[in-house]
Amino acid sequence: EELNGKYILELEHPIDKKDKWKNLVEENIIKADGQLFRIYSTEKDLNYVYVFARHIFYDLLHNFLEDVRPTEMNGAAALNWILSNTQYPHRFRGTSDIETINTQYYIRKNPVEAILGEDSLVTRWNGELERDNFTIKLLNQRGQDKGVQISYGKNLLGLEVKRDMDTVITRLMPIGRDGLLLPEKYIDSDLIDNYAYPYIKKVNFDIGEEEPTEESEGVT
Repeated sequence: EELNGKYILELEHPIDKKDKWKNLVEENIIKADGQLFRIYSTEKDLNYVYVFARHIFYDLLHNFLEDVRPTEMNGAAALNWILSNTQYPHRFRGTSDIETINTQYYIRKNPVEAILGEDSLVTRWNGELERDNFTIKLLNQRGQDKGVQISYGKNLLGLEVKRDMDTVITRLMPIGRDGLLLPEKYIDSDLIDNYAYPYIKKVNFDIGEEEPTEESEGVT
């Protein structure tokens, strides 16, 4: 864990005869040191499966804030305003002891960007983030920094499979020229219910300046 930064878990597990390794797949959750980590990527060779997981807080990477503007709020109010105005509901809740009053706009960002990115809750309200499973605390000062670091084997040989959930999109917000949106705003994949939660991303589609031609329209 890094203060106001990454909170990750990486491990390797043998390809055991009891097939325990088969539980180490994308979207499954590992509990370590009392905290929950969701697997987002795996690699496998003939002997081991290598697991890359992020703290459950990063589930919020795949939620979305359309236009969220905490205005003249203290730390607790601003954090909970962000968490209460996501595109779909979740289990996270926020607390804070920061009394500073501030204002910030978050337009078409995911909640992790709003909390930890540039001009974020952490930088605007000057706090230290403590992530305790589904509780997010923005504090003047954290009581303890454990400095836990887990490393994994490198220079892998015989690699067979690599899987990564960070490329998945199940709910898309297309954005055209000048911020043009579809009337329904989102397009959902037919497979959206196959995942633990919707994976939302915005994608800009700028059609450029050229006018359509008969050939490009398929006219003969």
